[in-house]
Amino acid sequence: MLIRDPNEVERWVSIDGAIRNRKKLLADIATTGAVARGHFLLSSGDLHSALFFRFRHLAQDKDALARAAGELFEASGLDRRSSERIVLAPESAGAMLADQLAHELGAALALVRLDDGRRPTKSLLGKTPLSGRPVLIVNDVTTSQSALDTLVSAAREHDGQVEAVLVYGALKRDDFNRWLVKNALIGTSLVSLPFERFAASHCPGCREGLPLLPAAELN
Repeated sequence: MLIRDPNEVERWVSIDGAIRNRKKLLADIATTGAVARGHFLLSSGDLHSALFFRFRHLAQDKDALARAAGELFEASGLDRRSSERIVLAPESAGAMLADQLAHELGAALALVRLDDGRRPTKSLLGKTPLSGRPVLIVNDVTTSQSALDTLVSAAREHDGQVEAVLVYGALKRDDFNRWLVKNALIGTSLVSLPFERFAASHCPGCREGLPLLPAAELN
């Protein structure tokens, strides 16, 4: 079930009050039905959740996607002027955000391949050179930061210079911020998605016998 009630969306989605278009961003999430309620198997580990954020739903609305990309970059505080910048993302829903940002910044776009479990690898698609260039790493939603670890490694193994890491949403913003500090990186997330996660042994959806949907298949 998609959550389209703006008031209910605001129960589960948090956007910093300093963001200029906070109310409009929340309305975009509600209108596009980006938050789904059900019983989901998260791709980062064997955790389950009753809520899942489907960035692809939001990104199918061109105005909502442009707004998300613009507000995310503005929140980063980065300089738009960088003729050598590469925007790097996985070939998943995060690529839609990265493509929009690359278009707005006049930057080149590079993608990494996914493995059979739809997790990012260090293998680049195409022939966009990263060597010696500033690399802006972009993804839609981060849960455990494992995908971001792989993207950072991919950039560095191809001799790129990681400029910053930008994600639309973080399930635990504090964890994402600690990850940035630990890795001596700068970056930001636009939306906090404090969705509760459960091991299968403690999952309410499992106890109710609800069908389990692999989240990777939804993005």
